[in-house]
Amino acid sequence: MFCAVSSEVAPVSHPLRGPLGRLGALTVVVALALTAPAASPGPGALPPPRWVKNSFIGSSFVLSFLPESTDWVAVEWTDNAVSWRELVNVSVTSASTVYADLEARALPFRAYRLRSPGTRSEDAARAWDAPPRRNYRFHLDRISSVAPFLMQANIEIRNGEKLLTEMISDGLPLGDADPEYFPGVEELFVRLEQARTDGARQVWVTYADNLGYPARCTLDLRGFETGSVDGGALVQYRISNLVLIAE
Repeated sequence: MFCAVSSEVAPVSHPLRGPLGRLGALTVVVALALTAPAASPGPGALPPPRWVKNSFIGSSFVLSFLPESTDWVAVEWTDNAVSWRELVNVSVTSASTVYADLEARALPFRAYRLRSPGTRSEDAARAWDAPPRRNYRFHLDRISSVAPFLMQANIEIRNGEKLLTEMISDGLPLGDADPEYFPGVEELFVRLEQARTDGARQVWVTYADNLGYPARCTLDLRGFETGSVDGGALVQYRISNLVLIAE
């Protein structure tokens, strides 16, 4: 069972009504359970984000909503209608946006809601750096809409110095590469906020539950020639196997 609720909507304890379809043993539900009317926004205040349409496409549950802001908006989920977790944070300049939850079918029940403001990248960066984490290593995948399409590397950061090993570009080993293609965690935080303030079409980020680094982020800079390796492209960065190294 799946439902989508807005930031003005509370989780419900009674069975949700309105099944729209069935996929295997799963009942797909999109429902709004309204609470008391929200207070009217003050002068100049933006309206809260709101859902547009939510449905399965293939095996993914696609969430479509109006952010109503270029600040960060969080999409949260729950599998018990009591405790909520962040799924992703988004900042967009377009009127509406969509996000595909690829893991929706892993649970028999999943509900969603929007929170505004979401987790701001500068706040997440401060949390990551308290206490300072100067030594760590991880694997990075960089996926781009323009060549090179897939770049991979193992990255180690020691006292601010970056070491790249096992670099691969579109399946071929790299003997040397522009280190800008392979950002560290701190560099990714900078790129997230820079893309948002520059008015990128969309910026998505999912933070790791344990340490709060950007485990997956997408920068839609198509039409923006920023002078960086990401300019003019739709780029996704994926961090995996991050390990802190004792000093």
